[in-house]
Amino acid sequence: MASDSSDNRNHWTINVLLPTGRCEAVRLPGSASVGELLVQLVASGAVTGHALRLARAGANLDPAASLESAGLGDGDTVSGAKTSTALHGAVSFEVVLPSGRSAKLKANQEGSIEQVRQEAQKILGEAFLKLVTDGGLPLDSLDPKLPLYTAGLKDDDSLTAIAQPVRLAASSRAFAFWPLGGQVVTWGDPKMGGDTGSVRDQLRCVQQVEANRHAFAAIRTDGSVATWGNKSSGGDSSRVQDQLKEVVQICAVDDGAFAALLADGHVVTWGQPSFGGDSSSVQDQLKEVKEIRATAQACAAIRADGTLITWGHLDAGRDIRQVQGKLVQVQQVCGSQRAFAAIVKDGDVVTWGKEDVDFGADSGSVQDQLKQVRQLTSSLRAFCAIKADGSVVTWGDPAWGGDSSKVQDQLRDVQRVTASSRAFAALLKNGTVVTWGDAKCGGDSSQVSDRLRNVQQLHSTNGAFVALLADGSVVTWGDPAVGGQLPQEYEPMQVQELTASMDSFAAVLATGAVISWGKEAMKVDIHDIP
Repeated sequence: MASDSSDNRNHWTINVLLPTGRCEAVRLPGSASVGELLVQLVASGAVTGHALRLARAGANLDPAASLESAGLGDGDTVSGAKTSTALHGAVSFEVVLPSGRSAKLKANQEGSIEQVRQEAQKILGEAFLKLVTDGGLPLDSLDPKLPLYTAGLKDDDSLTAIAQPVRLAASSRAFAFWPLGGQVVTWGDPKMGGDTGSVRDQLRCVQQVEANRHAFAAIRTDGSVATWGNKSSGGDSSRVQDQLKEVVQICAVDDGAFAALLADGHVVTWGQPSFGGDSSSVQDQLKEVKEIRATAQACAAIRADGTLITWGHLDAGRDIRQVQGKLVQVQQVCGSQRAFAAIVKDGDVVTWGKEDVDFGADSGSVQDQLKQVRQLTSSLRAFCAIKADGSVVTWGDPAWGGDSSKVQDQLRDVQRVTASSRAFAALLKNGTVVTWGDAKCGGDSSQVSDRLRNVQQLHSTNGAFVALLADGSVVTWGDPAVGGQLPQEYEPMQVQELTASMDSFAAVLATGAVISWGKEAMKVDIHDIP
């Protein structure tokens, strides 16, 4: 009886009025799409020859829409009108890039939408394409396993092909890849998010993915959120799922929580309660929030009026009582492992957090230099401030990058700073790099300094750095075990996107291959990743 009850809750019966006048009842999950409804009609033999256009109350139903979003419910009736789209056989069409370059494709109507996309990418020599029909339907909005006929393509139709930017995100032991607005693919330790499991079908039309050390959270184009990975560390958001709507930003708390900023300025949290996953003690204050940042175990939210609200672990930056009066017109917040630094009115800096061990909570020794600061970066136990004139001020544990005195005269015209666990790397305006901190963790780049020219990006693991150059090549340094040495078989290469986990780097190449090196080493075509 329990099984029957569950089936009744999860499955709907949709009645389809066919062109012949017969009414066909189709039973399928309420989460199914309109396209899947059409596939079931074909599979049952109720529809033959040509596909149907399904409509309700005179309005055509989008094949990519779920039954629920299409306004349907259990027992509802839709009408079906025959179209000129054949259910069987081959169809020929043209795929056109915005540049005008095009290619002719021929595909079987019973073949999958994903097969068509891969064939278009191969013929046009583009790694990642978004295909849109003449009617404005993005094919990636449909389940890629659905047959081509669900998209309504006919002979001599054309598809617009749009090259998609690609993105990468990483937890401590897993990676996530997605073309912007597309499907997420993961690999690595299943317990750390390498397996999307039950949410795999939800990971389409993804705009952004964030990760803490153990789990991932993805924002979709409709502002909803899907999570996976270690459940207690934020991989399970079911407790707050109904609140996760119109999400515009997600802040990952490294030790196991997430905070989502909604379009209306409110905040939703989940994961380890003591590490920021429970904001109930300050929930009534979390209004008109502009931005959220975190240490390893606490969160700080900047409100529109420039005030700051904190929650999470007391010894990781939650307690702001001693500096509350200084936190006026807060512009930016940055967290080390257990301390925060905030840029306030006129570019001054305020710091607080755990003080019995040096995590950078005490900036007294450099406070008179912390004026007109425009950007903050942190290692695990030190901070680096970039001032308006391009100079740099550092503080915190010297062994973790808190002392930059040996390279201070080189730190001019600094554009950006990136940190490993115990070292910093500064990208200068002229495209060169200056490093300091623990040499074993990337604080010494002398062996590759002659190659660090025309640098565009810097990324870091816990103990190594990688620089992306203007020509698409990369330079690595630091601990070889965590990415400081690029395997020779990977060179030369043209990189489109880079990211880093705690102990590995990953790159998307112009060829469509994805490589990773460090603790997790692999090279595959992205379409071969399960």
